Amino acid sequence: MIEIHAFPTSNPDVCEFKTTEALLEAATYYCKKEEDALGSALCEYIFEIPGVEEVYVKQNSLTVKKNTDQSWKEFGPKVGEAIRKAYADERPFFSQGLLNKIYQDKRPKTENTEIVKTDLGKKVQDVLQEFINPALAAHGGYAQLVDIQNRIAILKFGGGCQGCSQITVTVKQGVENLLREHVPEIEGVRDETDHDAGTNPFFK
Repeated sequence: MIEIHAFPTSNPDVCEFKTTEALLEAATYYCKKEEDALGSALCEYIFEIPGVEEVYVKQNSLTVKKNTDQSWKEFGPKVGEAIRKAYADERPFFSQGLLNKIYQDKRPKTENTEIVKTDLGKKVQDVLQEFINPALAAHGGYAQLVDIQNRIAILKFGGGCQGCSQITVTVKQGVENLLREHVPEIEGVRDETDHDAGTNPFFK
């Protein structure tokens, strides 16, 4: 029987659920909208819950962002029930087609120097240098701009951030909010880091 434990974050709309069963091996998957859940029985069940806004899956961790006033004491059990439904379903958590896409997208990404050198790229790098990296440095980490695609800043994290168990919260609550605040052209952030290769994460 799968065991699920909820860990609310400093953001009242975000909660992490850790399970005793692996949900997604050696990769991460981010559902920013319901359509992204197609091909994942796990994410489809989560998005059936009214009020779910975003879902992030990594190994044995599932982080949910809600857009309802319900407390996690009320909302959390619904997420737990959805995870158990997916566990009992005959379908795998992720279809083979979606897994192929996830692992293809996980290939190491090289810096797109043409984008990084544009005015928009320079704006993003200025925010990283002035606001974000000084904060990450307190945990021995840093962020690097790799590319910008469809108004999404693609970053790689290193040092204490690589493999850190709190990186999802850091990206969503800190890095993305700061970038969107200072660079309105940016609508979101995608983390392209190979966190499995992290050797000295701040939080394990």
